[in-house]
Amino acid sequence: MNQVQEYYDLVQNNKECFLNRLEGKNDVDFDNVRVILIGPEFNQEQVDEAEENFELWEVALFDDGEVTYENLKTGEIKSINVNLEDLKHTEDLLLDDKSDEMKKLYHNLKDRIMDEFSDVELRFQVDQFSFRINGKLICVVRFLKSSFSIFLFGKDLENADKTIDISQSPGLNADYKLKYSSDEDFDYFVDLFRQTYNQKVLE
Repeated sequence: MNQVQEYYDLVQNNKECFLNRLEGKNDVDFDNVRVILIGPEFNQEQVDEAEENFELWEVALFDDGEVTYENLKTGEIKSINVNLEDLKHTEDLLLDDKSDEMKKLYHNLKDRIMDEFSDVELRFQVDQFSFRINGKLICVVRFLKSSFSIFLFGKDLENADKTIDISQSPGLNADYKLKYSSDEDFDYFVDLFRQTYNQKVLE
């Protein structure tokens, strides 16, 4: 919610900049900008604090492929039916448009982690993948052009001097951010990974 509020304020405070990026369109009604948030759950405090032009849609996916969207402000409910197979992110889809260099970096990182931590689960998303233990996030690895951004979910990690502490950053749930650009970064990364892994096992 904080991150979306920042985006909205950015639009309102930089109208000329946005108009320039819209290739000269000057008929934008900034007084009626709508913000639409879609998520699996919102608490009552978020609903109460959302500005008038913020729409909060709570989404749910059922086993039969029905997806429902409920507008938490108006009570309106919409539903669609989807093929559950179409919702699955796979390794092939993730790597489809990646360079050979990034594919190699991905396979080396993935294989070495899975070899050393055999009980870790690997999940794929649109342009990133994550490692989990017992459903708990250890890290998220996001593809960049020639490197990875790795977001670690461990508290007070030792030897984290090459990372950025993002634990207080609005809109982010991770604790550390690390740039990973070659296999030479693996030993440093795996030390932080192991610390986070151990924390998640004990939770």
